[in-house]
Amino acid sequence: RPHSANTMRALRLKVTTKPILPPTNTKVSAPLRRLVLRGLSVAKEARYSSMTELLAELSKDPRQRRRRILLVVAGFLLIGASFSAATVWQDRKQSLCKGAQQKLAQVWDDEIRNQVKTSFMASGKTYAADTFARVEKRLNDYTSQWVAMRTDACQATHVRGEQSEHLLDLRMLCLNRRLGQLRALTDLFARHCDGTVVDKAVSATFGLTDLAVCDDTEALTAVVAPPQDAQVEKKVNSIRQQLDQAVARQKAGKYREGLAIAEKAVQALAELDYAPVQAEAYLVLGDLQSYTGKGVDAEASLYKAAKAAAAARDGELRAKTTAALVYVIGYQQARYDAALTIGHLAEADVARAGNSSLLQAEVQGSVSIVLATQGKYQQARLRLESALKLIQAAYGKRHPKMASLHNNLGSILYQQRKFFEAKEHFQVALSVFEQTFGPQHPKVASALNNLGLVMTDLGEFASALSHYHKALALKEAVLGAEHPDVAYCWNNLGTVEYERGNYDKASKHYSRALAIWEKGLGALHPLLAQPLTGLGTCALAAGRAREAVPPLERALALREKNGGDPNDFADTRFALARALWLEAKHRARALQLARQARETYKAGGEQRRRSEQKVQAWLLAHRR
Repeated sequence: RPHSANTMRALRLKVTTKPILPPTNTKVSAPLRRLVLRGLSVAKEARYSSMTELLAELSKDPRQRRRRILLVVAGFLLIGASFSAATVWQDRKQSLCKGAQQKLAQVWDDEIRNQVKTSFMASGKTYAADTFARVEKRLNDYTSQWVAMRTDACQATHVRGEQSEHLLDLRMLCLNRRLGQLRALTDLFARHCDGTVVDKAVSATFGLTDLAVCDDTEALTAVVAPPQDAQVEKKVNSIRQQLDQAVARQKAGKYREGLAIAEKAVQALAELDYAPVQAEAYLVLGDLQSYTGKGVDAEASLYKAAKAAAAARDGELRAKTTAALVYVIGYQQARYDAALTIGHLAEADVARAGNSSLLQAEVQGSVSIVLATQGKYQQARLRLESALKLIQAAYGKRHPKMASLHNNLGSILYQQRKFFEAKEHFQVALSVFEQTFGPQHPKVASALNNLGLVMTDLGEFASALSHYHKALALKEAVLGAEHPDVAYCWNNLGTVEYERGNYDKASKHYSRALAIWEKGLGALHPLLAQPLTGLGTCALAAGRAREAVPPLERALALREKNGGDPNDFADTRFALARALWLEAKHRARALQLARQARETYKAGGEQRRRSEQKVQAWLLAHRR
């Protein structure tokens, strides 16, 4: 291709301002090549004026051209000495751009590669060798691309003369930042590796920042320039090294270690007034606070990151920040309207930053989670399908991000009672996760958990239990037994045991989920309504109606306060209606709750017909 660009805006800029890239491995003759280059000239007057002129040029006899060339060979010999000097000078310029491979020393060379392999094998994980092979391939590809881009950046200025020294400095700074992030990650793999790091190693390598932005002229020149003061530059580099270490630990599942490092980096900002590094530091801190369940702290940090990113004129960094805010505000804090408002801002930020496919998909995915939590499944589904198309077009069908999106889309279809469609998406997600990370990897846990949901509703309880227990073991190994994500498995195990009639066992599982969510998310988070409703229905089924009332009342209050799926409301209301019926003074309210549940199920259409009929039968039996 004559130009290399990652966005339409960057391509437009290069087409109208830059010479084309040199062809590689070409067998096209020099005369024909010159003809093509003339046709690609930026200036209209430099191109052929018509197809007739172009055809006339093509039809010229190359033998006659060669005879004419022989006539002027003697003239060329006269300037041989000058040509030799020019050749030496050209070779000297070429030599300036060699040695990019040597920059990978102690980052990803044979020594580090062997150290990483040894560390992985020492972890004791049965799949350590398989994980290393996947990591090695990914890092080989990444570093090969880095070497090629660094060489091209140098040649663009020193050999081809099509790029300014200032732009070369910006490209080199960008590539050096990516090298620093890679160094922090491989150092973690080689010297601080344990089972958790091995579990997250493949996803960590896929999480390395895309190199494409280092070739985006518009993005590079838009941000605040690097610091000119040597002391300021030294402090900035020191903070960025800390941030690289924090991010490496985040990607490797060492969230608390990463958080401690990020907090120290942010403390160092007090001595510095440089917006780009402030934005980077607060974004890393906010992400790690989110990963460790500190949603309120994460929100505050991310707002600081967004403000600093705006001051730095870094559109991509601001887009990443607002995309993260959608998840933190909408999912972790259940402030749905605020999250959707931030979602609109995030979409605008992504557009201004060049419409990166990955960032667009990130925003669409976060917004879809918020919409799904509100029960707006069709809107959520459209968002996820859009994200799937974006990632597939940019990265192909087997990229890890595709697996996550299939997983989420399956969840939406499951909520719409489209079990077989949901199962297909969960199976695709499971397949990609297993292929990318290996069958024992924790990333597989989410797809296993969701497949368990489908199996439960299809009545395949043994299969559901098997999926849930595998998912639980994987999640606890990486996240710890008290992480909020682990509670999903306990809650779902409770549902299976309830369906099997094991009410005491189900209650224990629901109680475990409730305790984890209450500790990690707070007593007022809407997720608590799920195990609370489960506890109430178990008590009802076991003939302990009075015991069912307190958890069901609490579940209903949480749902009324926070909103959510109307059918979840109906489940809680109908369960509470049955529990309240025992006492005559509560029967009027019990009937009211049951009627509300019936109308909600009725609005759900054919998919909720059986639930509607069940409530109607109960109302007929208790109408007096």
